[in-house]
Amino acid sequence: LGLRFQPDLVLLCYVLNDPETRSQTYPALLPSEIGNRMLWSRALYVTRAAAYYVMLAMGRLPRQDDYIRGLFEPHSPNWQAHVEALRGIVADSRAAGLEVLAAVWPLPGPVHGFSPYPYAAIQAQAVHTLEAAGAITFDLLPVFSGDRYSEFALSSWDPHPNPAANRRAAFAIRAQIDALGLGPGATGGEGGIRPAPGAPRR
Repeated sequence: LGLRFQPDLVLLCYVLNDPETRSQTYPALLPSEIGNRMLWSRALYVTRAAAYYVMLAMGRLPRQDDYIRGLFEPHSPNWQAHVEALRGIVADSRAAGLEVLAAVWPLPGPVHGFSPYPYAAIQAQAVHTLEAAGAITFDLLPVFSGDRYSEFALSSWDPHPNPAANRRAAFAIRAQIDALGLGPGATGGEGGIRPAPGAPRR
């Protein structure tokens, strides 16, 4: 649908839980018709969070490290379907005469953040998979490689990037878009972007 707006570029912001078909989130605890009405209830949210961590402690849910790595199991049907979906995104974009720039976000470890980085192998797997699918890739890990968890994450329990991290990523991505020659003041160079073989040029 977005291709109807005739963009200059398709920007895919890829995160390491993108292969999942159902997110591992806090248990609902209530029937959906009641839970939806209480969506913004802090009391319900805290209760759901407590139930989640109890289930983790009891081994009824996989730890985050195991869960994330399991998403990248190369022989699983879920991973194979994910790879096909990425190829489809690139194929649809190329059919419209567009390149795909995939910015691959890192996921901080819960203790040390990115030093050392616990997901280096699957970060590299994500970059390689996107390149093989035909996307131009931009690995954001070097942007945050020295960060502690608290410098990147939204909170102690939410590893999503905080506003400062989002701003840093936005500036880095914009610089890469300019390097491709698609933004105002572009230099026309390739910078740190890694183009896939056969990727179209504008």
